[in-house]
Amino acid sequence: MIEILDFLRPFGKYSSIIDSIENFDFPNIPFIFEALFAYALEKHGISPEYEVNVTPHNNSTIDFVCSEAGGVSFVSSCSAQI
Repeated sequence: MIEILDFLRPFGKYSSIIDSIENFDFPNIPFIFEALFAYALEKHGISPEYEVNVTPHNNSTIDFVCSEAGGVSFVSSCSAQI
């Protein structure tokens, strides 16, 4: 996991994921999943926007929003309960 966090650290936008994983005494499954997902995307050259507020009238966010060449786009909200 340290290698994944070190890979994500220079991007800057994943600091909340990194902090949440590093500052917990037990495995924080939702943030681990988000770190793995971000790592897989970035490792393959896909740089998503992270924590995007798509509805200005409330504070909820979408975890990952990707728009790639050719008009292909997707959103992902990574939710997990422990």
